[in-house]
Amino acid sequence: MENYEHIITMFDHGQISKDLGTVDGQFLAIFELGEIIKPLEELHKVAIHLDFKPANLLIFYKKKQQKFGIFSVKKLERSFKLIGLDGAFFFRGRRIGKINDGEIENHSFPVSARYSAPEYLNDEISTKSDIWSAALVIYEMLLVNYSNAKLTLNNIKKNVDKIAELYRGFAITNKTSETGSSNLVGIMKDSAELLEIGSQSWWLRYGEVIHNILNVQLNAPEIAFLLTNMLNNDPTKRLSAREILEFLDGQCVPKIEKNANEIPLFGTTDVPLLINTLNAEIKWFKMFYEYEDLYPMLTRTRSMLPKVKEGQKMLLKMLAKRKQICGQ
Repeated sequence: MENYEHIITMFDHGQISKDLGTVDGQFLAIFELGEIIKPLEELHKVAIHLDFKPANLLIFYKKKQQKFGIFSVKKLERSFKLIGLDGAFFFRGRRIGKINDGEIENHSFPVSARYSAPEYLNDEISTKSDIWSAALVIYEMLLVNYSNAKLTLNNIKKNVDKIAELYRGFAITNKTSETGSSNLVGIMKDSAELLEIGSQSWWLRYGEVIHNILNVQLNAPEIAFLLTNMLNNDPTKRLSAREILEFLDGQCVPKIEKNANEIPLFGTTDVPLLINTLNAEIKWFKMFYEYEDLYPMLTRTRSMLPKVKEGQKMLLKMLAKRKQICGQ
C-alpha cells in the first residue's frame, strides 16, 4: 500500500451518503456524473476498489470565478474523492481473475451486498465490478430527484436493492451482508433467488421502482442509457471508466448488438415486454376495480405507458446523433 499512498491522502467536506437527502434539483448534471467516475478512472490504472458506495465517496467544494461580460461571479463546484481502499485489490499485472485462484482467493472482499455485481456469483472480479457498483450509487442519487414521492433515506436504500435485483435478474434474500462481508460470494450463492419477470408478484414488488426508472429515462435519457450499460450482466459489455467519460463528453455510444428498439430497459426487460406487462396489469386491476385501495396502482400503471414510449423516442433520437462506438 505504501507505493500508492498518494491515492488516499485527502481532505473531505463530507460523505455523499450524508448528503443524499439534501441534494438540490440540479444534482447529478452530466459533468457531475463525470466527477463521480473520475476517481475510478485513476484507481483502475492500478487497482479494483471492490466497495464503491456513497459512504466511500467524499464531496469537495471548490470556489470558481465565472465572468459574464464585465461581471464576475463566484460559484461553488463539487468534486468527489474515493476512500475505503483497505479492501482494494491491486493488480500486480492482473486485471481480472477468479476469486478462488491463488492470490485473489486470499484477498478480503469487503463489498456490500447492495452494490455487488452479479459476476461475484461466478467467482469473478474485474474493474467492471466497480462500474456496476458506481451505477447503483448514481441511481441512489437520482432517486432523490426522480422518485414519485419524497423518500426517506431508508426507502431510497430499499429502492436501490430493487433496482439491483431488476438488473441482476435475481434477488439476494440474505441481507446480512448489507454493510460488507468477506463471505459475500457464499452468501450470494446460498440466497440468490431468480425473479419471475412479468409475473403478478414481480409487478407488485417492482412496479413503483420501475416507475422511478422510467422517470429517469424520460428526464435524463443519456444517463438512463448509460446506467443500462453499466448494469449489464455481462461485465465485458460494460464501458470502462475512461469510456464512460468519453460517452458523457458526447464522443461515443456503447456498441448496440440488437435493434435500437429492443435495447433492454433493465435486465432482460425491453420496451415490448414492459408494454405487454403494463397492459396485462391494467387488465388485472380493472377486474378488481371496486377495491378503492387499488386505484393508485391502476393510475400509476396507466401513466407508465406513455412514459415508456416517449422515453424510447428520446433514446433513439440521442443514439442517432452519435456514430462513434466507445472503445473503438
